[in-house]
Amino acid sequence: MNVTRALGCVAALWALCGCSGSADPFSARALTITGGNLQTGCLLAPLPESLEVTLTGSSGEPLAGEPVTWRVTGGSAALSSTVRTTDPAGKARVQLALGLALSPIAVTASAGGAPAVSFAAAGRVAAYGLGQTTSSALNGSSCTFQGGGPFDAYALRLSGAQTFTVSLSADSFDATLEVVDEGFALGGAFNLDSVPGRGVTNSFLKMIATAGAYGIAAGGQSLGAAGPYTLTTAAVAVYADSCLYNIWVTRGIATQQALKSTDCVDGSGPYYFDPFQLILVSGQSVTITESSTAFDAELFVHSSSGNAVFDDNSGGGTNARLSYTNTSTGAEVLFILPSTAAVGATGAYTLTIDPPAAVVR
Repeated sequence: MNVTRALGCVAALWALCGCSGSADPFSARALTITGGNLQTGCLLAPLPESLEVTLTGSSGEPLAGEPVTWRVTGGSAALSSTVRTTDPAGKARVQLALGLALSPIAVTASAGGAPAVSFAAAGRVAAYGLGQTTSSALNGSSCTFQGGGPFDAYALRLSGAQTFTVSLSADSFDATLEVVDEGFALGGAFNLDSVPGRGVTNSFLKMIATAGAYGIAAGGQSLGAAGPYTLTTAAVAVYADSCLYNIWVTRGIATQQALKSTDCVDGSGPYYFDPFQLILVSGQSVTITESSTAFDAELFVHSSSGNAVFDDNSGGGTNARLSYTNTSTGAEVLFILPSTAAVGATGAYTLTIDPPAAVVR
């Protein structure tokens, strides 16, 4: 047999076997969700089950040792890893921990040329409307803060700037109340202690907030707290007419207030001042302005990390303005104290809290 005929026979045999030197049985890959989809979990906690995918080749056999890339594409959540390698069964898994998941969560997994797949998840959050009163109970199935007490979560959405009050009343446990901006992993407006005249186990706070989504945590201060509670909000004007430190503000607000002789007082003057509180996560900045035609404004800011700044006339004329950035690694509470440079001065003023102006280069 000559060489030409021999090569022809080899080619024929390959054809009969269905073999081809250019075909790769694993070139067409498939990525399939095989676990952990459509879960609902507690806020600020891992989902009960891992997210799992299985990677196979065109032959249907699992592909081991292949990288799978994971990415959060919607909502607030964190992955235990962004790349995981498939095991001998072709499977790859990651753990997903929810943040302040007021919106649906979406996670995408992709591997090589296989079409990507998407997981969906949601937080255990009940829809809640401003002005609503709702009654429920903390029990063994309630979510719990890490190292803390149980809580139920509610989602409140504001279409515009709003002032309102929030109250949580309970007879069988010491109530804790927290209002958190959707952008925060944790932190927010809170009141762990009772308010005079509102019961020894109840919590109450006032909010001056810009438009957006907010989470309300109705909880108990101690581990194992259980029993019925009532959560109520009311859209009302909010004024710093006492010295209870129960008014919380967000960036992007402007509020009309007044210094009075019944406000907080520095007895050295006397100098009257109003207390407002704001949460800043690490790296966030604010610019705060106190403006008044009734008195010479003087503005003080103290942080929970021990920083203190003040300003007298940087806002133009007798108005006060200062900027502050949280340079710590965690969230800070800012105590914003609009006051006056003149002894005994009172009158109306405007407090404005904004992100700092963009730097023009």
